[in-house]
Amino acid sequence: ARIAPEANQAAVEELEKEFKKENFFDLEAIGQFNLGFILAKLQNDLFIIDQHAADEKFNFEKLQKETILENQLLVIPKVLELTASQEALLSENTDLFKLNGFHFLYDENGDSGRRFKLKSVPVSKNWTFGSEGWKISLSRRRSACFFRCSRVAL
Repeated sequence: ARIAPEANQAAVEELEKEFKKENFFDLEAIGQFNLGFILAKLQNDLFIIDQHAADEKFNFEKLQKETILENQLLVIPKVLELTASQEALLSENTDLFKLNGFHFLYDENGDSGRRFKLKSVPVSKNWTFGSEGWKISLSRRRSACFFRCSRVAL
């Protein structure tokens, strides 16, 4: 079979369509399927919306927008036991960790794998984020460009 670009133009245009948040206001609800999906229409397009995923995304975005992280200094900075690759990764991303409320001290003369100390952890309202949350974030940092800390109730 031959591929004829001029015959594929309609498919290309469909694939280039972009759905934006603003489009939600124009959706026409048709019904619900399987107690968890909303069927909706926008012009000639049909959308199946996962209610649980939409709710999670809404709550996540609201939390990100409204949450203010502060720092809780540790009485005694915690010496971190790191592999060489973890130490390098933490060194490259200290600014990103700082944005998420984790502050570290660095001792360039310290032993390999023990050069970093955890100085402070993030807090927000009545929640403090576990002092081990940076480890999860560090392991995720290998493949992701954004992370958030796990939280622990006070």
